[in-house]
Amino acid sequence: MQAARAAYLNGALDAAGRAAADLLRVSPECSSAALLVASVHSRAGRHDAALAALEVAVVTDFSIRDTPLYWLVHAQALASSGRLAEARQVWRQQCMTA
Repeated sequence: MQAARAAYLNGALDAAGRAAADLLRVSPECSSAALLVASVHSRAGRHDAALAALEVAVVTDFSIRDTPLYWLVHAQALASSGRLAEARQVWRQQCMTA
């Protein structure tokens, strides 16, 4: 997982996505890998794929919703896909519960 995160932070989105996807094939319950896949998709402009990856992350570990990164990626994917009202609602909901 560290190699995937390092690749993501260095801007190597393809490498990060491949490393996280490989990890998910071996450990499908790794919600942090699913969250990284969602982040990669979001940054690459694949917003529907990002939202789908977020759903996978939640299914594998519902507590991932307790992390700020989950809500940030969720709101970004919604906003970037033009779903601004939903993005605002998601962000406000998170801010109220934090």
